[in-house]
Amino acid sequence: MKYLFIIAMEKEASDIIEHYKLNKIDDSSIIARELLCFIMHVDKTHLIIHEYDEIENNIFQEFSKEIENIINGKPIQYITHSQEFMELDFYVDENVLIPQPDTEILVEEVLKIADNIKKSNTHNATIKFAKTTEKRNELSDETADEKNTSKIRKNNDDDKIKILDLCTGSGAIAISLDKILNKNSEEDNAEKLKEEYCNCNKKAVKNQKCGNTIIFASDISSNALEVAEKNNESNGTNVKFVLSDLFENIEENKFNIIVSNPPYIRTDVIKELSRQVKHEPQIALDGGKDGLDFYRNIINEAPKYLRANGYLCLEIGFDQKESVINILKDTEKYCNIKAKKDFTGNDRCIIAQTLK
Repeated sequence: MKYLFIIAMEKEASDIIEHYKLNKIDDSSIIARELLCFIMHVDKTHLIIHEYDEIENNIFQEFSKEIENIINGKPIQYITHSQEFMELDFYVDENVLIPQPDTEILVEEVLKIADNIKKSNTHNATIKFAKTTEKRNELSDETADEKNTSKIRKNNDDDKIKILDLCTGSGAIAISLDKILNKNSEEDNAEKLKEEYCNCNKKAVKNQKCGNTIIFASDISSNALEVAEKNNESNGTNVKFVLSDLFENIEENKFNIIVSNPPYIRTDVIKELSRQVKHEPQIALDGGKDGLDFYRNIINEAPKYLRANGYLCLEIGFDQKESVINILKDTEKYCNIKAKKDFTGNDRCIIAQTLK
């Protein structure tokens, strides 16, 4: 048995979604098309080319069932198990929050900070290397090669950038950072050093791993970490995930950057949220009576785990800027506190540095 043309069914679903006002960001036709692509296991180009093909009855039945789920508030991302973030694809289910475009602002700020740290580390590494070459004449070439390589490796271990993502959920923040920051190969980094110090020991430089970044991420939910590990594998990244209630099981204590998008919705507000949000895990939403519980804990504990002049980067609710800044100031452990706005002009994240 066959039913509607593809284009007709897509239009019908779009009208239903629009009628129930089920989406606030995407156009209803986009949601309808994404759902149809998922059920038919085809891409959007296929739908355009075959828009007047007829639909098999089993496809229609499944499509109708999922439209009913969407009417009842289930986000399409939990149906298709897919959400794009920082141009990467992430698996999502009801154990994790759906990564939102506004959070990309937080990631971009961390990338800027990490890039500045990398440049500083690269500069320092090349200076250290240049000093070691001054002693080459005192040794045979082969012995000098070995000693210089050993020294550079030791310095490199100290210069690696270490980032911790708290309340990682799907792992979207940590994985995006790992994917972008570690995209340059060791050979690319070595080539940069050789260009800057063309007369230096090339064998030693080849073994230099300048600017490598190690990403750690934690979450209190083992189910969330299963999702994060799946995304870690599918995106080809190497984030180190830890089951931990904030810092509880974090052993590393020399992070350059700690980043977090913690639960920040007031407990009494959660029941008033849209039907879509109610499908998301409550543990990842509830920030306590005033929505600030996690900020207090993270802000007070973070200096113990950050290097001197380390960075704390936090996503915040649109009305929480002053409250979070006051918490930071009250500790007397932070400086250079600043806020960043999202695409809609709302305050979205807070950046602060620890004191020396």
